[in-house]
Amino acid sequence: WAFLTWCRAWEWRSEENIWAASIRDGGRWDRPRINMAANYMRMGLYLKAKPIYEAMIRSHPQLGLPYSNLAYIYEKEGRRDLAMSTYRECVKRNPRMFQAWYNLAIALESIDLQAAGETYQVVLQIRPYWLPALNRLGMVYALQGDWVQAEWHCRQAHEGDPKMLDYLYNLAIILQEQGRHAEGIACLKQLPRNFNMTPEMLMRIQAPQPTC
Repeated sequence: WAFLTWCRAWEWRSEENIWAASIRDGGRWDRPRINMAANYMRMGLYLKAKPIYEAMIRSHPQLGLPYSNLAYIYEKEGRRDLAMSTYRECVKRNPRMFQAWYNLAIALESIDLQAAGETYQVVLQIRPYWLPALNRLGMVYALQGDWVQAEWHCRQAHEGDPKMLDYLYNLAIILQEQGRHAEGIACLKQLPRNFNMTPEMLMRIQAPQPTC
């Protein structure tokens, strides 16, 4: 009996069951439902989170958060066009949600570099000197051949977090592309020997993240 009691107590303590109990008690689209969906997102259980966000949008279409995380799920499903339109619906409702702007910019990189760069600039207007956006905007400038802007943004990202090796690697590549090989090699020498990154992987750094 003591063992069964312990098992029931452990089951009750699990985050999913706590939020489920809160929803049963609350009976409406409130914080427990948002928390339950966020818990599914953290666990990678996107198919469980998806209907919660869809229902939240139907009942509360003015909220931005459900759109942002639903767009992230669409990206995971490979539905990029739908993801981008859903991110746009999110920022229309909450223009200050910089994570949604950031994820939209990443989605735009493969189809429109100019639009991606402009969207990263929106992120930096909302969240100045946010390092992931500085890094990605720097790489957009690099792909466009604007080495001055590319170096400035990637250097800002690296100086903001010297421990982020991806930022240092990007800066090294940009320096080498400008013919400044000694500076680029000096950056590369700071990387650990087991660091493995190729230019083809640059644009995958700092992938989209759920907003929850």
